[in-house]
Amino acid sequence: MYSMRFLTLLTMLQFWGFLQVSQAVADDKDAPPQTNSMKPDKPAYYLIDDGTPIRSVNQIKPVRLYGFLGTAVAFDLYSLHRLRKTWYSQPIGSFHFIEFEPDWRARKQSDKLGHMMHAYFATHLASKAYRWAGLSTKKSIWYGALTSWIWIAQIEFIDAFFEAWGFSVQDLAFNTFGVAYATLQQLHPDKLGGIRLKISYHSSEAYKYKLYSETNMSRIDDYEGITWWITVNIHDIMPGVVKAHYPDWLAPWGIAVGHSVENIARNIYGGQRQVYIGLDFDLTKIPTADSNTLKFVKDMLNFVRLPLPAVRLSDGTVWYGFYF
Repeated sequence: MYSMRFLTLLTMLQFWGFLQVSQAVADDKDAPPQTNSMKPDKPAYYLIDDGTPIRSVNQIKPVRLYGFLGTAVAFDLYSLHRLRKTWYSQPIGSFHFIEFEPDWRARKQSDKLGHMMHAYFATHLASKAYRWAGLSTKKSIWYGALTSWIWIAQIEFIDAFFEAWGFSVQDLAFNTFGVAYATLQQLHPDKLGGIRLKISYHSSEAYKYKLYSETNMSRIDDYEGITWWITVNIHDIMPGVVKAHYPDWLAPWGIAVGHSVENIARNIYGGQRQVYIGLDFDLTKIPTADSNTLKFVKDMLNFVRLPLPAVRLSDGTVWYGFYF
């Protein structure tokens, strides 16, 4: 009979982690602003323009803060409930590690890239929520990183007790990479803001015809339909002298390199790796005047690589007018 004891323990530990974050925030609520007359220039993170407030000190809004933390815990409980019906229907054993080499070969590393992307997105989202709740910009970035790392790391510890899986050091490492890059990107948007991680998705034939194993029937596990992208906005990485003469209409356009897999539904160690290169469009560069709502929407949608021309470079060159 399937036991929920360990899942309950992990949820309690995560809830404790959220409480520690909220307590740390509360301790900083009335902290006086820090000044340094020797450094008049504002930090680079003041350039963040995603529709959330930019503050030098905390101005906590308790209803928003505890509303966010409560929503995060409720969502986590719901997610674990859903996962119980898909991933976590397998026999439970003792804590163990998954073997390194098979773990690396599985799905041509597409799963590892997925861990990194999920951590990257969660960090950005949590940081935005903390800024919305009144934290200073710097603290929102660090607390967002801590919250997302705790939330995603719990999956690795749960996996460690299931006989079919195990604790994956690689998954935890890629989670950490995603959190770290999202954190650095917010701390240094002037240098890293133009290099983004994105996702695109279409329902694969494997998903449509239910070719995946019983424990991989959700869209989040449709690896054959997911493409992970790293995108570079040309305008953002240009030297200032060149950028000043760059046409405004070209500023949103960039280059994207994507990774996907095929024919791994029945054999996660088989199949083919697919590599793509194509155009990318930075939605944040669409003018929206001073609307913080539209800025937030643009920034969130910008995690998705739009259907645009692309070329498959592996397994024979194939040109796509619109690839998603």
